[in-house]
Amino acid sequence: MKAPMVLAALCSLMFANSQLNFKPLDHLELFAGVHSITSGEWKESRHAIPMDLTYDKDGGQDILTPVGFCNMLYQALSLRPGGALWSAPVCSSSRGSTQRRSDNPMGCTSSPSVAAGNLMVARLTILLAIAVAKGCMWSLEQPVNSLLDGHVLFQQFLRLKQVTCYRVSTSLSWFGADTRKPIWVYSSRREIQELNDFADRSLRPENQSEMIVRYEDSEGNKRIKGGSDLKASQAYPKKLIPMQIVWKFRH
Repeated sequence: MKAPMVLAALCSLMFANSQLNFKPLDHLELFAGVHSITSGEWKESRHAIPMDLTYDKDGGQDILTPVGFCNMLYQALSLRPGGALWSAPVCSSSRGSTQRRSDNPMGCTSSPSVAAGNLMVARLTILLAIAVAKGCMWSLEQPVNSLLDGHVLFQQFLRLKQVTCYRVSTSLSWFGADTRKPIWVYSSRREIQELNDFADRSLRPENQSEMIVRYEDSEGNKRIKGGSDLKASQAYPKKLIPMQIVWKFRH
């Protein structure tokens, strides 16, 4: 894979550091939260590492900080050929003040929060490119209304001839979650399209979760914010985990 010179130089500098021990890594889970995927890997005795900004209050696992991004670069470069990178970044679907739309997915770039979101996607895309270059499987999960796939750099990534991408939609409630939460899963592996073969479409959440709250601000502008159950919905239901391990290592 022909890498951009800046990326090649960055990786070269990482490998040149003799103090870094690049122990072969089977699986890297970014934005891991309760690290459901990693827990499944550990049960299979694989070397897996979860990373999430909540694990390190000093920013050592925050993709937006220099040290956090370098830490993620180090872990991505440690992935063994045939390993895997799973990511579930913060949703990029906010409209309103962000000015994000399907025809303008980058939004109002002068806004600090929008700029931070765009930077997050850009850096994640670099990590995905490293996974591709190392012959690893990659997967990316987002809510169905996310605009992440319209990000300029992510679109450039998808156009690389070395990149193959498959996409499937599903609902977490079909795997026993307390929320419907429809999601897209993008992956370099065709097996992701078998995801719903393991789903029970008859399952419905017992209670209606508060995922978003619609309101008007003091100036009468319509706004959307995360609801009280949004954070909890980021954890994958247990019925989903064994399936992911199966299709990932089927071949």
